[in-house]
Amino acid sequence: MPESFPVATFHGGLHLDEHKTESNGTPIQALGLPPQLVLPLQQHIGAAAEPTVRIGEPVFKGQVIARASDYVSASLHAPTSGSISAIDRRPVAHPSGLDDLCITLVPD
Repeated sequence: MPESFPVATFHGGLHLDEHKTESNGTPIQALGLPPQLVLPLQQHIGAAAEPTVRIGEPVFKGQVIARASDYVSASLHAPTSGSISAIDRRPVAHPSGLDDLCITLVPD
């Protein structure tokens, strides 16, 4: 191994340079809510949740909007109050680029 190659101080990893100065010069600010939230019903490798709401229905923050449908499944809760604007297939953030059944929530 060449002498100029940096040796990691812990097993299996790299110690990268820190870049704190790029982000610690301004105060933290609230980001706010986007105009709509697209919530996939397929949250993991298990079964997709089943919607418990209808289009146009108002929902409250924390309300169950989709129930776990099987042993390996997860219920979905509203991240904020608003109304359901759609329950349809939408592109999801996944390397496959495929779309999946989602609930679209418009915040109040």
